Amino acid sequence: MHINPFWLNRVSGGDCKATAISPRTVELEGELLDIHPSDDIHLHPGELVHITALDFIYFSTEKEIEEEQKKIKEMREKEERERRDILNRRRDEAEKFNASIKVPVKWTAAIKLVKGGLLENSWGDGRNKRTVQHILIQEDLKEGRLKRSAGEFLCKAGSGRLWDDEEKWWDGEGQTYTPKITCKTCLKIAKRWESAPKVRRA
Repeated sequence: MHINPFWLNRVSGGDCKATAISPRTVELEGELLDIHPSDDIHLHPGELVHITALDFIYFSTEKEIEEEQKKIKEMREKEERERRDILNRRRDEAEKFNASIKVPVKWTAAIKLVKGGLLENSWGDGRNKRTVQHILIQEDLKEGRLKRSAGEFLCKAGSGRLWDDEEKWWDGEGQTYTPKITCKTCLKIAKRWESAPKVRRA
C-alpha cells in the first residue's frame, strides 16, 4: 500500500486519533489504513483508535489503552506499598533495638560530620552506606570514671560539635523516627546500664 510521505511526516512519532469506518479499517487525516489480517481486532464504526507511526504503524483501541494504564497504575501502587513496608520495617526494627539501650540520661542519634567537605562516595550530605549512628548525649553524664558532657558522643569524650543535628529518618507514613544506633563503641559502653530500670531518650 502506498502512503503519502507528507501525510506520514505529519503523523510520525506522536499519538494520533483515528476513526474506525469498518471492523478492519480506520481513517486518519484522509488516509485509509487496514488492520493486518494477523491482528485479532474487530472495530465498531465510529470507534476511536489511537495510532502511533514509528518504524511501523501501531493501532491501539481505547480499551487496550485503559487496560494498559490500569496495569501501570496497579504496578506503581504495588511498588509504593512495598516501599512503605520496607521503610516501616526499618522503623520498627530501629525502635525495638533503641528501646533496649539503657542510658541513664536523655540521648538521641547523630552522625559524625566529615571535616573539610563530603566524602568522595557520599550521598551528597556527608552520609554513605558505612555512616555510623552514634548515641548523642543531651545531658551531662557522670558515672565513676565515665564523664560525658551534653553534646558529646557516648563513645568519645571531647567529640565537640562534629555532629549533625539530631538524626531523624522517615518511615513509610511520612513520620520521623530515631534511626537504629550502630556505633559499636557506643553500644559497648551502654551495656553497663542494661539492668537499669529507667531510661531517658529524646
